[in-house]
Formats: sequence, structure tokens, C-alpha cells
Amino acid sequence: MKYTRPTAAIAALAATAISIAGLSAPAQAVTSDVNVDWKITQDWGSGFQGSVTVKNTSTKSINPWSVTIPYANTISSTWDATATSTTGGYRFSGPNWNLALAPGASVTFGFVGASKGGAMTPTTCVVSGATCAVNNGSSTVTPDPVPTVDPTTTPTPAPTTPATSTSALKVALKVTSDWGTGRNVDMVVTNTGATTLNKWSVSLPWKGSSVSMWNASSFLAGGVLTATNLSWNGTIAPGASVSLGFTDNGSFVLPTTCATTVGTCEVAGSGVTPQPTPTETAKPDSTPTVDPTSPPVDPTTPPVDPYVPSPDAYTGDKKIVAYYPSWATYARNYQVADIPAEKITHINFAFANIADGKCVVGDSYADTDKAFAGDSWDQGAKRGNFNQLTKLKAANPNLETMISIGGWTWSKNFSAAAATPESRQVFVDSCVDFMKTYGFDGIDIDWEYPVSGGLYAGTAADKANYTALLAEFKAELAAQTAIDGEHHPLTIAAPAGPTTIPNLEAKNIGGIIDWMNLMSYDYHGGWDPISGHNAPLNVGSKDTAQGFSISDSVDAYLNAGFPAQKLVLGLPLYGRGWENVSTTANGLYQSGVNASVGTWEKGVFDYTDIKNNYLPTMTRYWDTEAQVPYLYDPARKLWISYDDPQSIKIKVDYIKAKGLGGAMLWELSGDRDEELIDVIGANLK
Repeated sequence: MKYTRPTAAIAALAATAISIAGLSAPAQAVTSDVNVDWKITQDWGSGFQGSVTVKNTSTKSINPWSVTIPYANTISSTWDATATSTTGGYRFSGPNWNLALAPGASVTFGFVGASKGGAMTPTTCVVSGATCAVNNGSSTVTPDPVPTVDPTTTPTPAPTTPATSTSALKVALKVTSDWGTGRNVDMVVTNTGATTLNKWSVSLPWKGSSVSMWNASSFLAGGVLTATNLSWNGTIAPGASVSLGFTDNGSFVLPTTCATTVGTCEVAGSGVTPQPTPTETAKPDSTPTVDPTSPPVDPTTPPVDPYVPSPDAYTGDKKIVAYYPSWATYARNYQVADIPAEKITHINFAFANIADGKCVVGDSYADTDKAFAGDSWDQGAKRGNFNQLTKLKAANPNLETMISIGGWTWSKNFSAAAATPESRQVFVDSCVDFMKTYGFDGIDIDWEYPVSGGLYAGTAADKANYTALLAEFKAELAAQTAIDGEHHPLTIAAPAGPTTIPNLEAKNIGGIIDWMNLMSYDYHGGWDPISGHNAPLNVGSKDTAQGFSISDSVDAYLNAGFPAQKLVLGLPLYGRGWENVSTTANGLYQSGVNASVGTWEKGVFDYTDIKNNYLPTMTRYWDTEAQVPYLYDPARKLWISYDDPQSIKIKVDYIKAKGLGGAMLWELSGDRDEELIDVIGANLK
């Protein structure tokens, strides 16, 4: 079972009330004394960023100003204002350097929020003693005049008071590319203090004219750029860092000072090293000098392929399919450029979504908008992870990329898309167009699951409709092959459970698709009342909770007529854990509850995290029946099931012995040192 980063649906716009402190008796009119301009500036699915401008159009001063908003969503961070949680909402008030709102003046603040099902944008406001209107981003607010900045003077950020003497930040800036009118800048914020920060904000003098930032929210005004943490990267332990970056336009001077609300601040940085200027430029009509001793060049000889595989590149004939989830670019900070492309054969990008019966981008910011080093502002929706995959593939000609559609969270609309010949054609056409538009080589269908067993209920008709849908995909991809001469693989992610396997027409599907990625993991997890192996090769004699294993799943498909050479076995790069597990049998098959710790979510541990942080302090045991290891700590009563080099090699040997098509990995960020990936490549040949 694979999980997408949850993206809550944004509710329809609804009215909320806003009050300005210091005024009482509600009133509302078209011509208002106070205008509140509310704009949602970014929406990345699981969260959004907004900008709010409050303008005093009356003749009375509001000092201090505050805005109270009944709000059903979560506000995780703000800048240029202070947010205080209230019953059913938040109160935004001015910072100590901007408390007064004079007649005719306006204040602007920003925020980052996450949907909890409430209205994302208010539509009404109420002030006491005056009239008020919310413009929902449609009003034109006359900006306060911006003071002219002496180009020879570096503007200084507004002073801030350190929260404690033990808090300090260091900001490292590096210009990674500069095309004259703009540049890409990497920024690393390090906590050099002695206390853990739970939120942070950094202000820098900045001469640029606009900023597009990732991994933080940005606000640029009056020659000062402010970067503020998002909901998932606000906590920085002493000595730890947060990486972010941005694309900047306009003039540029590398700042030497910074300010922060959490302590002292210092800046270190570097620009792009200029390329040396040639001492002599050839004239347009000049003839190059030819070394008379050089052998003549045969114009019919094809150019030499500059691509030379690295010594550790995978050279076997079986597939190594690795999933890359779009959300790895966020808190995990595992980027497409980090993928060991020469050690795998296929990357499955997870996931594209389904809306209105068509394939759509799942996370527009991560997939098509996020700027990386070398990207420019005018690329539009041709940046992000998709563009990074294109670059990775160009540098690794043997690599193929697949767009995976659906997944655990986004499988809701598969049933309707597959229901009729007409809906199947619309869906398939859109997915093939998606594949071509974003430069993928093939399509991977991750319907979890037809008929039943997934997050959303299916229908009995899904079983036959799934086969028909895949046949439609096969026909459309064959037509595309006839046009461009390239083979476009069609694959699926298939269930491994005894109740979900029968919901597929395995034999018929085997004659259509290029291969199946068997999700042979999650046999046990925190949902079980007893501990058990995440991916056992065989069933243990005391495994009474599940009684199913990898070998059982494989045999079920082979016995149903699915061809062995098209079955690609899933190998997990993570483990699962339980707590409150008794010492009996070193915790194996004992009652417990889902672990309260994990790498990114409770009870789930990346292999690299297990190796570095759990294996050194816990005792490792080997289950000779299931052919997998596990860890147990009797003091903490913590029990973890996982795979390591020993069990991975055994599973690779199993792949070869059964004549299977290769290995599939979920997912790449779990093995950052590539230890398990190297075991697979070395033994699958």
C-alpha cells in the first residue's frame, strides 16, 4: 500500500466575520470606512499562502490595529503581523514597529495556512463604529508610497529584539545561476543557538524586484525580503538547518546583514563565479587553424556518444523500478537530482491525480512550478520535478520515466473513469496527452483498489472495467508508438492481499500490460493488534493475524495465469513499528500499538533512519521462517520490522529463482545512502 501526501479539499467560499479592535457596533455598506483585501497567492494542495491588506479609509486613527477572523482552517505562520489563536479563529495584530493605522494608511501582512475543511477566503467583515468591506482580492488598494532608495546604500531590515540570548541564526546564500536580469539563489538557515526553534523568520536587505520562493513563504517590500517557515519546516534543533531557495529578478547586491525575530543573525554568501573572458575573439570570417598532423575527419562517421556509464551502473537485464513521490521535495528534502539514476531502470513518479474523468497534475507547485538551479522565470509551467526528471533522463539515456496515476489517496475517481467505453476513452486520451506534455516515457496505473479494499468503495463492475481500461490504454499507446517510433510502457501497481488479488482478472491483464509492480509490503502494520513483519518472504508458524506472505502473493498471481516474467516484486525501503510490546519471543507476534515515533509519520521508519538511529541502540534478531530481520528494545518496548541487506539479497535471489521480471522499490528517499539499492543492483544481474 502506498500513501500520497494528504491534500484536503478546499471548501466553497463562505462568509466570516472580521473585527477591527477599538471599534464597536457592526455595520456594513458598499462605501466602507475600512477595506480588507484578502488574497490567496499560492495553493499547493495541502496548504496555501495568503496576503491581507487592511486599509483605513476613515478619518480616525486605529492604534493599535488588529483583525480578528473566525477561521476554521489552520494558520501556521505569519509575517509582518502577530497571530494569536482565539475561540474559532485568529487575531492578527501589528508588530511593535507597525502598530498604528493612520487615516488613509494601509498595512499588509501574509500568512501560511492549511485547510481543515473551512472557507479559505472570507467574504464579509464587521467593524464597530464604522463600515467595512472585504474585497476577496478583487479590490484595488492604493499602495503607500515607497521611499526612494539610494542605489549606493544597502537598505537595513527593521530591527528586531532577540527572543533570548541563546537564540541565533546563520543565513548562507549562494547564487547558483545568473542570467543577467535574474538569478537562482540557494538559502540555508542554520540554528546556531542553544535552543530549539519552533518557528523562524529572516529578513534581508534586497534590491531585487520580485521573488518566487520554495520551502518558505516570502514577502518583499521596501527593499527588505522576509522568508518565513512553512508549517512543516518551522522546527530547527540546535546545529540543524533548513534549505530553501528562490528565483529573483531585477538588480542584485549580495546582502551582508540580516535580522530575525528569534535572536541574533549573521549572513554568509557567495555569488556566481564569472567565466573568464577570452583574450581573443575570432572574427566571423576567420578560418580555424587545423593541425596538419591530425587525422582527417570522416564526415560520414557518427558522433561519439558522450554518455559513459559509471562503474557502479546497473547492467542487468531485469527491471529495477523505483518510485519517487512528489512530496519528497518538501520536508524530506530528497530531490530528483538525488536519484541514483544509473542504478535503476525506471522511475515511477507518484502521482498524477484524476479530476473530471481526466489525468491532472497532482501537486502543481512541486511538479511544474518549483524553480531549481538553472531554471529561469520565463519557463512557466515547465519547471518543477517534471523538468528535473527530463534533465535527469537526458543525462542518463538508459533511464525511462513513468507517470504513476492515482495512489492510495487519489484512486477515488478511477471507478467512474473506467465505467463506460466513452469515459475510458476520455480518460486514456487525457493521460496519454499528459505523458507527452510532460516528457514521460510510459504510464503506470495505481488503482488502489478495484472493487474493494482501498480508501474508497468500488463496484463489482470494476473488475471487468479495469481490464477494459488497460486495453484502451494499450491501444492508445500503440497508436502513439506508430507516430513517434518509441515504445511507451504500460504498467500497474498491483495489490498483494488475499482479499484484493481476486478482484483483478490476472490472466487477461497479463496479456495487456508490459509488467506489474507487486506491492508486496504492508502485510503487517500499526492497524494490527499484534506485531508482525512488514514484508515477510514466508508466513511464520505463529503468524496468526495475517497468514499471508510475499511468496503467497506471487503464487496467487502465477496460479491465476499471470506471466512470471512480467511480475516485478516490490521491495520496501522502510519498516513498521509497534510500542508496548512485551518481551515474550523478543516482541515477535506480541500485542502492541502503533509506534508513537517514526521518520515522517508514526510507526513508519525509513531504512536510513533505522540504520543510523535505531539499529545502534536496539537488538537485531533474525526470523528464519519469514527470512527477515527485526529490532526490539525491551526497555522502551519498541519493536520494528524492516528489511536490510541480508533480507534484500534473499528476496533478489527469490526473484531470479522464480523467473520474475525484476524489483520495484517504494520509495527512493528511504535509502539515502543507497545501501539496499546497491545490494539489489549487485545481485540481480
